[in-house]
Amino acid sequence: MNPTQQLQVTVVLISVSLILAIVSQATAAWAHSSYDNSSIGLWQLCLSNICRSFWDLGLKEAAYVDAVRAFSIMSMIFQCTALALTLMAFKNQSGNHRRNTSSVMMSAGVFMFIAMIVFSTKYHLSFSVSFGYSFYLGWINFAFSFLIAGFIYCFKERNPPVYPVPE
Repeated sequence: MNPTQQLQVTVVLISVSLILAIVSQATAAWAHSSYDNSSIGLWQLCLSNICRSFWDLGLKEAAYVDAVRAFSIMSMIFQCTALALTLMAFKNQSGNHRRNTSSVMMSAGVFMFIAMIVFSTKYHLSFSVSFGYSFYLGWINFAFSFLIAGFIYCFKERNPPVYPVPE
């Protein structure tokens, strides 16, 4: 695979990862309760298929929701940064953004991992609550971010450094 194809694949993979993060963050299907037919997201609560934001209901979100929001937003910011670094590599053909992009995607994965762990610890012992698709999309995004980081790191450099040979 030539360097241009590598960059194109990287742009597609990072874009898919970013879309997964946005969908995970925006939807109200993080946890479902079979007890009262409700679901909770990071921004709203749905009771009997009627969704309202936490602010409309006058509810103060728990600190864990704020933490999950913050870490997943940081993950999305880092993914946008990785996408920008990859797009800059298209323009600057002599530049080597491989390690930077890989480390930024690894950081995005770490932030998503922290967000998922924080949410998991809240609901792991509740028998009437099951996790929804938004929660699983977050975990898929975490794994995908690490796979992308490894994929980018394994790419061949455009202009590998030349080290002097000792005489």
